[in-house]
Amino acid sequence: MAEAPWWQGVVASLADSVPPQHPLQNPQAVGDVILGDRLGVEVSVLTRYLRAALHRATYKVLEDGSFFGEIPEFDGVWANAGVLEVCREELEEVLEEWILFRVSRQLSLPAVDNIELRIREVA
Repeated sequence: MAEAPWWQGVVASLADSVPPQHPLQNPQAVGDVILGDRLGVEVSVLTRYLRAALHRATYKVLEDGSFFGEIPEFDGVWANAGVLEVCREELEEVLEEWILFRVSRQLSLPAVDNIELRIREVA
């Protein structure tokens, strides 16, 4: 069984521990990923973003019988596995890590199905 990503507990605990005026407590159509004293991720928008991106995934069977999946517009997000379901799971994990990497470097993320995640700093 694969080990959970290091950030999974951080995101879950953040949603439970923010003050009422924090953006996490006020969902918007556009999610803000906030960098500063505390990292905040509007979880429902992030989940919708991940799902929408994964719905764009394309899969094909390679000559060796393994499955290859990728998400157009997400450069470098791909997976390869012997079973389609494992390929899908690996693709989701790669997508999550790709998003976290881009957020950590304050790089933009592509809009997906009118869902946009913006990165901004908070004083």
